[in-house]
Amino acid sequence: MLTVAVIHRDAEKGRALAQRLALSASNLKVPMKIAFSSDPSTVASSGTPGAAPVDVVFLDASVDGLVESASWPNQELVLLDATHERLLELLRRKPVAALSVDEDDPLALRDALTVALAYVRSRKATPRLFNVHTKTRDLRVPYDAILFFESSRRRVILHTTRENDLVSFSATLDSVEKSLPPGLFVRCHQSYLVNAAEVSGVNRASRSLVLTDGESVSVSDRYYKKMVDLFSGGGRREARPSPQGEAKR
Repeated sequence: MLTVAVIHRDAEKGRALAQRLALSASNLKVPMKIAFSSDPSTVASSGTPGAAPVDVVFLDASVDGLVESASWPNQELVLLDATHERLLELLRRKPVAALSVDEDDPLALRDALTVALAYVRSRKATPRLFNVHTKTRDLRVPYDAILFFESSRRRVILHTTRENDLVSFSATLDSVEKSLPPGLFVRCHQSYLVNAAEVSGVNRASRSLVLTDGESVSVSDRYYKKMVDLFSGGGRREARPSPQGEAKR
């Protein structure tokens, strides 16, 4: 099931595009769920309309700052109503296509949907990178280079094994968790999502996970038993206190 969001400030045009998308998906025999919003602010904080994660976002590029203010961890972007100059500005976002909602061009719409679908299928089949887009940076971080995600003041901080990749972006930890391949990352706290492969053990004294780089991440009461079951058995020894100090809280 492909999940698509259409965000356009003109409700009538946006709904018309959503209807044409549904027809195009039917012709391509692609099961698709479409969400529509005429409120650009729905993507400003998490990159998704409401709380629903999506695969492809058709976004009104004529709204100043909208594309720049939104972050999509792992979603494909189709720009709507972008002028030539605006399109050049937004190429670093790596959109899969650009369309005009005023042009009822079934072929162009089908092509955009086909390309986006190919990227989504490729990403889901072999998920290797976490994509981060901010106002100043565009990063593609290998999953095996990620230590953990930290939630702080309506932003998510990405901690990696590479110092230059430390970055924060506008999103919720829940939306990030839903975008990641299952089994690779574990939630140990309301504010922390950890790469399971980077956990060396559990420090019961401080109720924290000790990572392979020596850093510690706190475990809340809600997740403590699960973390002990996951990381204290199967030959993993109880970790000693981190030489870098107390766990993050």
